[in-house]
Amino acid sequence: MMVRDLVKLGKAAGMSASDVCVELINEVDGASGLRRAPAKFFSTVSKHIAPAVKENPAILNTLFSQKSDELSLDEWATAARTSGLFDYLENNPERLVRWVEDTLNNLRGIGDNSEVFSEFILANSNALKGTTMTVQIEKINLEIFDCLVQAGVSWNLRNASREEKLPHLWKLRQQINRSGHNGIKQLPSLTAAFSNDELCEQLLQGWDLKDFLQNIAHPFVKHGYENIVHYMIRKNIGSFTGQSGTSNKLFSSGGKTDTEY
Repeated sequence: MMVRDLVKLGKAAGMSASDVCVELINEVDGASGLRRAPAKFFSTVSKHIAPAVKENPAILNTLFSQKSDELSLDEWATAARTSGLFDYLENNPERLVRWVEDTLNNLRGIGDNSEVFSEFILANSNALKGTTMTVQIEKINLEIFDCLVQAGVSWNLRNASREEKLPHLWKLRQQINRSGHNGIKQLPSLTAAFSNDELCEQLLQGWDLKDFLQNIAHPFVKHGYENIVHYMIRKNIGSFTGQSGTSNKLFSSGGKTDTEY
């Protein structure tokens, strides 16, 4: 049954559209059906519950409690912002953290990206700083990771041990290849992401030095992604010497050390 049909039925029974949609939200709270709800469902219900939101803004948190698989991240974040959810979350830090983490764990894959969502993370870094989220690295875009690092978020990674390569570096290499063509947006700045040793360690699992050098190193350095190349060098020096290989001394900003000659 469509929302509009429920609203018509409620009107015949003397109920307002707002009352019908509030009751609908309360009934479907936590229901798996929300995972399949289309964008139109969220926009229509958000519009009808506007009068109720003024008195009880928490109802928006219920409506947007679980991301629909039918929506891209950008569609989801835009619908949430339009409804007024962002305003509610900004005044409820604990729920904000939970909503961000839940959203991160229901992405379609690393191609799922959103400036609206990224801007929300950066704008609320005070609420997010120092928090730890359990996430799936294979589903999160590098640009989002960059924002999480900037916001001071730490994470526990599911499936942290693997032999196969993650797709992130290949995808960025493809973006670099296309970046010279008309209509391709500017390459993202990933300084924060590639300065995070834990993230670099995960991204480099499965890469040997020869493979990395042939496919990744040169274009990454050329386009400003040298931090992860530096980490790869430190990692391999560490393996050779029996040290951890994560010291930044090799690439200090001062004069060359003995190690560099």
